[in-house]
Amino acid sequence: MPAAHLRQLHRAAAYLLLVTGEVPAVLPRPQLAVPYQLRERWRVLVGAEHGPWVGVFPGSNAPSRRWEPARFAELAQRLARRGLRVAVFGGPAERELTRTVAGSTGLDLGGRTDLPLLAAGLAECTLLVTNDSGPMHLAAAVGTPTVSLWGAGDPAITAPLGRSHEVVRRADLPCVPCIKNECPRRGRGYVLGDAHRECMRLIGVDEIDAAVSVRASAASP
Repeated sequence: MPAAHLRQLHRAAAYLLLVTGEVPAVLPRPQLAVPYQLRERWRVLVGAEHGPWVGVFPGSNAPSRRWEPARFAELAQRLARRGLRVAVFGGPAERELTRTVAGSTGLDLGGRTDLPLLAAGLAECTLLVTNDSGPMHLAAAVGTPTVSLWGAGDPAITAPLGRSHEVVRRADLPCVPCIKNECPRRGRGYVLGDAHRECMRLIGVDEIDAAVSVRASAASP
C-alpha cells in the first residue's frame, strides 16, 4: 500500500494493517482495566470529595492544540454551579495552568497524579473535557466518554474510537487540519481579526458547555 494512503487511515487502522496485513471492518477499541487498588488510591487522594466527577485536561504539548485557560476556567465554574465536581488534571509542569482552571470551585490535581493514578482518576469521571492530548486517549481506554477540542489535529486519524466521544472543531476553516504544533498564521483571519490559533479561539464556552451537558446526562446512571 502506498505510504500516502497509509497516512490517510486512522492510526489504529494503519497499525493493524502494518501488523496483520488487513484492516477489520470495525476497529477494536483500546481497553484498559483499572485495578481496585488504584481506584482506592484515587479515593484517598480526593478524600471526602465525592462525585459525580467531570474531568478537565487543559494541557497539551502543542500550543496549536490548546484552548484558552480562561475558557476552561469559565467552563469549570459553570459545571460547579450545576453541582458537578470538577477535577482538573495536569502534569508537574502544568501546575499554574491547572490552578488557574480549577479556581476556587474545582479540584486542582496538577502534578498530583502519576500515570497509573491518572488512569484511575479518569476512570472515576463520568466525562473528560480535554484538548487533543494523550489523556484523551487514556480516558477512552478506561471507558470514560470525552468531549475533545480540536484545532491543528486531524480527528479522522487520531480521534478516540467509539460513539461515546464527541469531537468539537472548526472544520470549515481552510487551514484545518494543518497538523502543526505551532500555528504559523499571522494577520487577519478568515473570521477573526487575528489569524493566530483562530481554529481554537473560535470554539466558544457555550458550545462546549452544551456538549458536556448532553454527554454528562447520557453518562449518568
